[in-house]
Amino acid sequence: MYESGIELAKKSKNKNKVQNDHGFLVIHGIGNQKEYETLRKYGGALRDKVLQYEGNHLEYGSDEEIEYKNKKSIKINLGKKSKYNNLYIRETHWAQNYSTSLKNKFLWVVLRIHLISILLFFDNRDKRIFKREAGFSGFFRELGTFFRFFVRVLIFAASLQSIYFIGNLLTTLPYILFQISLSREFFGILILILAILLFFVYINGEYSLANDVRVAAANEAEMKDILDRIENSIKEFPPSVKSITIIAHSQGGYLAYKYLSSPKYKYKNRVKSLKGIGSGLGAINLMHNLEKGWNLIFSWILFILGISSAFSILFAIRNIFYSLFLTVNSCFSLLGYYIAKLKFSNYAFDAENIIYRTEYNIDLKSVLLFVLSFTVMAVVYKSMRYKDADNISLNINWEEYSSVRDIVGRVTPILIQNDQIQYNEVGIPGNPLSVHTSYFEKFSTIPNVLVAEIHSESDLKKANNLQFSLNKIALRRKYLYSVIIWLIISSYAYYNSNRNVNGDMPIKLYDSFLNILTLIITVLIGYYASIYIICNKFKFKFKFSPVKNKFASYIYGKHYEWQFSPFSTVYKFILGFPVFLYSASLFIFSTNNIKGDRWYVIDIILFFVSLIYLLASIAIISGHTLYGIKYIIYGVISLFFLPIIGLVYVHIALTYFIILCFIITYIYLCWKKNNRLTKYSLNVY
Repeated sequence: MYESGIELAKKSKNKNKVQNDHGFLVIHGIGNQKEYETLRKYGGALRDKVLQYEGNHLEYGSDEEIEYKNKKSIKINLGKKSKYNNLYIRETHWAQNYSTSLKNKFLWVVLRIHLISILLFFDNRDKRIFKREAGFSGFFRELGTFFRFFVRVLIFAASLQSIYFIGNLLTTLPYILFQISLSREFFGILILILAILLFFVYINGEYSLANDVRVAAANEAEMKDILDRIENSIKEFPPSVKSITIIAHSQGGYLAYKYLSSPKYKYKNRVKSLKGIGSGLGAINLMHNLEKGWNLIFSWILFILGISSAFSILFAIRNIFYSLFLTVNSCFSLLGYYIAKLKFSNYAFDAENIIYRTEYNIDLKSVLLFVLSFTVMAVVYKSMRYKDADNISLNINWEEYSSVRDIVGRVTPILIQNDQIQYNEVGIPGNPLSVHTSYFEKFSTIPNVLVAEIHSESDLKKANNLQFSLNKIALRRKYLYSVIIWLIISSYAYYNSNRNVNGDMPIKLYDSFLNILTLIITVLIGYYASIYIICNKFKFKFKFSPVKNKFASYIYGKHYEWQFSPFSTVYKFILGFPVFLYSASLFIFSTNNIKGDRWYVIDIILFFVSLIYLLASIAIISGHTLYGIKYIIYGVISLFFLPIIGLVYVHIALTYFIILCFIITYIYLCWKKNNRLTKYSLNVY
């Protein structure tokens, strides 16, 4: 028998304790989860975090008890810091084989394949343009949306081309094995088609995509059965549990929303909070709306018009894009030449002539196509009978947590414009596919925030600060790596588009961007494929993950505050921007020398040294502190090359030595100031 909450409250010395217990109900997303797997993984992560608080102890629900099904829930006795007496954790397991009740599964997926564009090309920063009251006018207010869309389309195209490229490399296999000669084009297209089919077969087999998502979006009978399971799970909590938090991951977020918005269930009044984790609420709600009337046809029209309008404006501005790209590159080259030679050259890089020769003409046909497509898009979008998410009880605190890199959760703020929902960003290291399943790992702040809510306000404040800071660190790492990649791509594109003066130069520039992206993605595909084979076929686990280990160390007590500069943006800009300008100019200058007909070892050394200090300047401007130590190390290493640079460019070697001294001083002052601040603050846990 369960001990009453009133009796337990009398035993406690905490006057702030309420007269009841609390419950966590975890709901899994799509996939072939087994019963109690969600309780062991998600509930276990929450349990371990609760037990880190002083005075809390586990009554039952260890991993062994759950695995051997000795216990179907977790119970933790909460100490003085919590406002509740006990915490109960249960799961709702709804995954099963729906294939017998669903027909034409392949056709259903194919007719909705275009919706992948929503997942790939947008994130929560683009939510302004999708507001129904704003129509599409928000598109013009946020140019970053179009740029990100263009970059992601380019990456998607490069991904397909990389698979085609791999197919070309494999053309020798049929001849070696079967003495059959195939053309490179034919074999490349064949590999591309097979890769796409295998990808969807794997996704559907691993995550039951065609079954689980379709049940939620289009099958009312099966959906009712799932919602009944949630009702039964809530009913099974002990009577002492007066408040329940539903923690729903991926598709579970949509299922929890449907349950709480339905008037048919009476036990939902016990739910006081809904936490969507990487929720599929937006994506599945969109699919559900496409089942109505002409909405599916309208969505295909929107998709085709959207792609055509994007590429039409891309071709319309290609001459301007090419000219601006060439102008910026040439101006930096000219400045780099002056820094190195201490004089201007009349023939080197010819930036002035490029500026005056630039033809800022725009392809009017492409512009008209863009305007027409955009107008039709607005009309079709307004005519769609798209229903936003209904409000749930106002007594329920509704929050959605997602990483900006999570391809599923990041679109919910775009597609669901509901003022009742509070959206929170989570910083998690990893790629867009792995992040979605990593919210309850040791390097995620989600368990910290959820557990802190049942303790004190000060704990919750510290957990939210931790989450905000790690998200900032994750985004900062992403931006820094993006700069490095774009430096590589831009250098190659500039070189490749100028090797041959014949042909359409803007098109050659685009082709160059695509080619280098294809090469990078091909290497990444090979890397991840190798990791997958080693881990799954040979049962080998990689324990070396420095980034994830670093994030985990912040969560378990290391001072994450030291990763942020205590100085204002003005000071960081004053120190970092001159170094950036100086190093960027020398970087492009040395790059152009290496790409020329005659180059020397000094050009390669100058290339790497300027790159090191270029990255250091970006780290300073973006607010890194102790993270900049690695750039000091690189700078010390580069000291060995400075004498060699000094043989040709004495002033450059001396300038970089002075810059290194300034960076060391900056890092030291950051450390001293942060050390003084953290003496008066407590660790997170």
